[in-house]
Amino acid sequence: MKGLQKKILIVLFVCIALFAFSAVGFAKTTDENGLDVQNFEYSLSAENKIHLQTVDGKNYLFLPASESDFDIRKLECGDLKPVWDGLKEEEKGKEKLKIDLIEPGAGSEGEIQSFTLYVMQSENLSTMYLTSKNASEQSREWVDTSKDNVAKGSMLFETAKGKSVYDGALTQIKARGNSTFKYYPKKSYQIKLDKKTSLIKGTEKGKTWILLAAYTDPTKMADQIWKEAAAATGDTYAAKEETIDLYYDGEYRGTYMLSEKNQINKNRIDITDMEEAYTNENPAGYGDSENMVKKKATNKYK
Repeated sequence: MKGLQKKILIVLFVCIALFAFSAVGFAKTTDENGLDVQNFEYSLSAENKIHLQTVDGKNYLFLPASESDFDIRKLECGDLKPVWDGLKEEEKGKEKLKIDLIEPGAGSEGEIQSFTLYVMQSENLSTMYLTSKNASEQSREWVDTSKDNVAKGSMLFETAKGKSVYDGALTQIKARGNSTFKYYPKKSYQIKLDKKTSLIKGTEKGKTWILLAAYTDPTKMADQIWKEAAAATGDTYAAKEETIDLYYDGEYRGTYMLSEKNQINKNRIDITDMEEAYTNENPAGYGDSENMVKKKATNKYK
């Protein structure tokens, strides 16, 4: 408990000190030279590519922790051709690179402009990649518009060492939250896997999982600490949580909290779902009829 109490005190201190802080949004804008890099992609693998992003006029490549063999030559620049000839071998892993672009087929006189790329990489975080099944109609932007907009897709979830935890279909991707959904640009999500899987070490297998944006929490620690505190005091219902990086349709969306969902079933909260039990016994619906069937609840944590 001493370690847990220390974590709580640290979080409270940082939250007070950084109360006015808010997360930076990744707006799709051009860089300081007017260059649009939204179609520039870095290949993590043949099937998995991530986009460059422009934040406050600067171009960034946000790499997952699992990318151990970073090579800037994996960068594809849309219709433009990057010039790698002048790039020294020891510069392949630089955090700040100046890259020249030319039109395909043109000589040195065809060089159009240069741009500076900042390379940033996470450490010790698992990574989740969400991919829309139909990005032209059910993209992240569409999902973020309304909680009624439910998309399908696929998900790759890897540990910080690159070990695959889940690589398969998603039957649901939807936004969640109330005030957090209404007022903040970084949305939280609920996803449903095609098959039951334990995404977090020490959890039961399940299909439904939550991605919390924690937009107003600069520490990205508060929610997990309170859940750990609840578990430490014997709360059987406390959901387990893990901090991860999220990429959605190739775009880095920042740090998220992957969490179990508090829902009634044998793998989460093992009590009787009275709503379901009543509906099954009384298909006609609620009422005070003498014929109404009553059902007793069971709760193994009683």
